[in-house]
Amino acid sequence: MRLDIAHLQGEGRRRYQQDYFALSDTSPAALDAGVFDFVLADGMGGALDGGLIARETVTLLCDCLAGAEETAELSLKPSSDRVAAKIPAADAASVNTMSEPAADAVPAPEPAADAAPARFTSAGATPEQLLAAIRSANARIYERYHETGGTTLIVARIINDALWFASVGDSTLYLRRAGRLFELNRRHTFLLDLYERVLDGLLSVDDAQGNAQAKALSSFIGSGALRLDYSRRPLALLPGDVLLACSDGLSDTLTATQILEATASEVPSRQAGVALRDMIEAAGLPGQDNYTAIIVRYG
Repeated sequence: MRLDIAHLQGEGRRRYQQDYFALSDTSPAALDAGVFDFVLADGMGGALDGGLIARETVTLLCDCLAGAEETAELSLKPSSDRVAAKIPAADAASVNTMSEPAADAVPAPEPAADAAPARFTSAGATPEQLLAAIRSANARIYERYHETGGTTLIVARIINDALWFASVGDSTLYLRRAGRLFELNRRHTFLLDLYERVLDGLLSVDDAQGNAQAKALSSFIGSGALRLDYSRRPLALLPGDVLLACSDGLSDTLTATQILEATASEVPSRQAGVALRDMIEAAGLPGQDNYTAIIVRYG
């Protein structure tokens, strides 16, 4: 399996880094085995211990996915020399959606337990592993923090040249294919819930977008009633495809056009990450959020 992988991260104008991510082994031997995993979490900035919860969630998730067979250490990344991304609502029309939204309610959380070292496994049924791992991590975070804090989450696995993913919150997983940008997952924000009321004729678009709670998360890790978005079937990857997982520090700062420019088909992943970082810094937003991105070019 030929993958070109890069990751970048920055603190923006914030005092602390609250984004965390993890990658499975990227050595040629590991990739030749046909499995690659990545995880990204963005701690809720306005909540208690958002960065701690993000780190804890990534570690718990990796531990939940660990198995006795063929495990590989993940590298947990919170440092400030890497990058992340966001796309503003004003540019949403140029982003295509390929996801099948799911509202998967998780009832009673289970008791928390101490996390073991972060590991991934290539063994097991991919969809069931991803969902079980997220539910388990959510239950433990809920038990520990009782919704006083939380984090977004994207977890993805490329296996046998196809992508599986699951997500919670407003971090985004993009696919660049044939010059177009697709949003693979659904963001869990109250704005999307308000848009449903717009479609029912109960609210105007202006009222929905102007709502004070529009950007608030409607689902997050640490919630007592978790909603998940996830792939029901594998997405076959094509040569030239680029996957971009990012926190909202990137997707709320850059336009779809900018992301397409940075991830052009002939651009290596590392160079694409540098371009994304430069674009974020050039935007110069006074309240620039933490940003994190994982870039995976296939083929």
